[in-house]
Amino acid sequence: MRKFVLLLLAGLAAPAFADSVSQVSRPVTAEQLEQILDTAHGKHDWSVEVQLSGLLLSERLSEERLAQMEAKLPGPASRKALIRICDEAGFLDLPARDLPQNAPPDKATQNSLLTLIVKYVDQKAHALPNFFATRETTRFETELTQAAISDKAIIHKPLSLVEASNTTVFYRNGQELQQNSTGKYVKENPSQLKMSSKGEFSLILATVIGDALHGKVTWSHWEQGSSGLIAVFRYSVAKESSHFSVFSPDFTKTRQEFPAYHGEIAANPADGSILRITVLTDLEPSGQNVRADLLVEYGPMEIGQRNYICPLKSVALSVVRNPVQTSEANFGLFIKQANAAEATPFRMRINDTLFTHYHLFRAETRMLTGDEAAAETPSPEPNPDGAKVDEPAKAPQP
Repeated sequence: MRKFVLLLLAGLAAPAFADSVSQVSRPVTAEQLEQILDTAHGKHDWSVEVQLSGLLLSERLSEERLAQMEAKLPGPASRKALIRICDEAGFLDLPARDLPQNAPPDKATQNSLLTLIVKYVDQKAHALPNFFATRETTRFETELTQAAISDKAIIHKPLSLVEASNTTVFYRNGQELQQNSTGKYVKENPSQLKMSSKGEFSLILATVIGDALHGKVTWSHWEQGSSGLIAVFRYSVAKESSHFSVFSPDFTKTRQEFPAYHGEIAANPADGSILRITVLTDLEPSGQNVRADLLVEYGPMEIGQRNYICPLKSVALSVVRNPVQTSEANFGLFIKQANAAEATPFRMRINDTLFTHYHLFRAETRMLTGDEAAAETPSPEPNPDGAKVDEPAKAPQP
């Protein structure tokens, strides 16, 4: 079985956290956040951004509620701040009041829904055409102020923007590829310098569904999507059945592990298409990696005049133990990994990734008769000096 890859990076040096070193985020519910935004009317964009950056959501926002909140914001900076706190809360439960009150399906219907999901992954998820798309990644970081890393909501300093980048990802014959300096297409390699992930287009679906079939899958609840009800199942995978791969480079070598994990699978009950999937790893609290979680949201995307279910957004979240720096007279500065007893600080990283600008990857050719070719060939333009001008060669069709 192919394995999904999430690569983490232990902290080398603390980034500069602008004007927020002493500030700690304040937990709020979705309803409290809505009340705060109701008072943002008429305020400057930067003022609302500062206000939002000091908040920590204790619940996930539904699609409808998030859209309503974004409409109240005065500008792009405050919208970015809202997305920042929503990304971290994306792994939490929705408020009970935002869930539809439909009765759960009976056992036979649940089994039928699971069969549809498995069939979708087997047949449809791997039937994407060859395409290329833009991967827009915004990276955030913060330092945790407490070691209570097992809590759902971790109290920490506000997340700071580290970097924003756009790259082109190619999907050909079921594989994610990148173009190297010679123009050849090669398999994507997670960066050794940044937290990164790959496999959102189909590999994560095959990995999680394949593992979950050897684990435990149970009905959870209904959610209300933009186009109807969404069926949500919870699953858990034991370590011995895991194919979710976490790479964590330390300072001597790259370590790979396959932790136990759990999460949710949200699917369209009409056809089994997966609309949201989450992976929450069950890592040892005493290890260097404390969290390595991922969520991917899917939706319809037109590629080559046909609609496909493609990734729209992913959020990767990691919590790693910072290394301890010590020095010795003869050997200069060196770094050793901290153990649990040393209670070193932790670093949280979040990658917010949008997948946009999908384009079909194909070569187009046209067969022309002699008369058609002559009709499409432009006549050479006259030269004002009377000299003959050669007609330039016609560029090939892409």
